[in-house]
Amino acid sequence: MTWYVVDGMDGCGKTTCADIIKRKLESEGRRVFLVTHPDTGCLAGRLENAYLHKEGKLFKLLSTLFYIIDVLESLAHMAVHRKDYDDFIFVRYLMAVAYLPERLQKKAYRIISGILPMPDEAILVDVD
Repeated sequence: MTWYVVDGMDGCGKTTCADIIKRKLESEGRRVFLVTHPDTGCLAGRLENAYLHKEGKLFKLLSTLFYIIDVLESLAHMAVHRKDYDDFIFVRYLMAVAYLPERLQKKAYRIISGILPMPDEAILVDVD
């Protein structure tokens, strides 16, 4: 099993890149699970998405909190279904900290990257 993360800022093409990877892997006969965060298929993802589009520090912090819960649900799904899929692709993983107030970004990144597992392959999509 390979776990891919496609990360980057909004509008950079993460979902497009993840779809290309998924199609390539499936063309090789692999079973692929793809999830995009926020995952609006779960309550935490819906709350994350709702707060993500509101202004203010409190809403950014709430969005980040629900983002973490959303990602934890996806990680739990990956752990439970390891035998059902050959590959897992997460769209957005650690870059969500970029939406926090600037003074919290580095600290949050260190904490989150220290707690959450790291993927086998990380793809950072950059647009100039």
